[in-house]
Amino acid sequence: MNDKQTQQLRDLLKSFSLSWSVNSPTHVTATSSTAIDNVITNVPNSSVSVLNTAISDHYAQEVVIRGCSVSQESHNIILRRNVHPHNINLLNKCLADENWIFLDSFTSADTIFDSFNSCFMFHLNVCCPLRKIKTKGKVQKNSWITPGILISRNKLKFYNEIFRNNNDYRFKFFYRNYKRIYKKVITGAKLYKINNKLKQSSNFSKIAWNIIKNSTNKASSKSIQLDADGIKLTDPNAIALEFNKFFSSVAGSLDADRELELDTVAAHTPASSMVLAPVCEDKVGRIVRSFSAKTSNDINGISMWLIKQCYQHILSPLTKIINVSFETGTFPTALQLAKVVPV
Repeated sequence: MNDKQTQQLRDLLKSFSLSWSVNSPTHVTATSSTAIDNVITNVPNSSVSVLNTAISDHYAQEVVIRGCSVSQESHNIILRRNVHPHNINLLNKCLADENWIFLDSFTSADTIFDSFNSCFMFHLNVCCPLRKIKTKGKVQKNSWITPGILISRNKLKFYNEIFRNNNDYRFKFFYRNYKRIYKKVITGAKLYKINNKLKQSSNFSKIAWNIIKNSTNKASSKSIQLDADGIKLTDPNAIALEFNKFFSSVAGSLDADRELELDTVAAHTPASSMVLAPVCEDKVGRIVRSFSAKTSNDINGISMWLIKQCYQHILSPLTKIINVSFETGTFPTALQLAKVVPV
C-alpha cells in the first residue's frame, strides 16, 4: 500500500480534502489478503472499522460518525376514519332513523345513487369523522433470527479466528462444513418465515409484494409526475383522470381511419338473451354478508368492513339502486371510479 500509484491516489484525494479510512485487508483467502474496499470521506470525527462476518472471505466496513445530530424521520399525515364501537353504534342509529322515501322522486340510477351517497356520507362524516394520523416508516426486523442462529453465529466467529491461524486439515474440514450448514440454516429460517407469512395472510398478493419489496430494498415512491401534452401534472387525481382519458379514447383513435365492415353472412343472433330479474332486500343482505370484511378503502374512505357494520339500515336504498340499474340498463357513474394503489 506504499507503492507509487497508491501515493498518487492519496495525493489526489487530499487535493479534494478527502481521505481513505481502511488500511487493513478486506478480502482474505487462504493464499492472499487484499484491500479491495475502502471508505473515502471528508467527514470529521468519523471512525471506520473492518468487520469479519465469518460467512464470507469478503469483510464488511462499519462507519461511525460522532458529534452530529441525526435528523428525525419526517412523519406522513394520513386521514383515517374513527371507527370506534361507539361511533359505529351512533352511525347505525342515524341510518336507522333516516327516511329513504325521498329516493322515490328520482328515476335514473345516477341520481338515485348520488342522492343516497350524499345522505350516507353526511351521516358517516358526522358519526365517523376523518382524523389526521402521523405515520412513519416501518422498521424491518429480522424476525427469522432465532436464539439458536445467534449461538451458531458466535461459534462460527470463534472458529473463524482459529481457522485463520490453524493448519490442521481436519479442523479446516470441520470449519468449512460448519459454515456450509450455518448458511443453509439461515436460508431455511428465511424461507420458513416467508411461508408462514403467506399461509397466515388473508391477502396473499399484498403480502407477496411486500416480501418482494423488502427483499429488493425497493422503497415505494409517493410522488408521481406525468407530462400530458407539455403540461406537468403532479396532483394524483389529475394524473388518474389523464390516464382514464387516454385509455377510454385510445381504441377510438386507432379505429378512426378504418371503415366499418359488416359481414351480414357471418352475423350471429344469439338464441337467448340475459334477463336480469329484480332483487329483494333479503338477497342483497345475503350477498353483503358473503363478502370478506376487508379494511381496504375506496375513494370515499369506505371499506367492506364498514359496510358490513351498518348494511341492515341501507338495504332498502341499495336494493332500489340495483333494481333501477337493471330496469334502465345503466350503471351508476360514481361506482365506475376505482382506487388504484401501486405495488
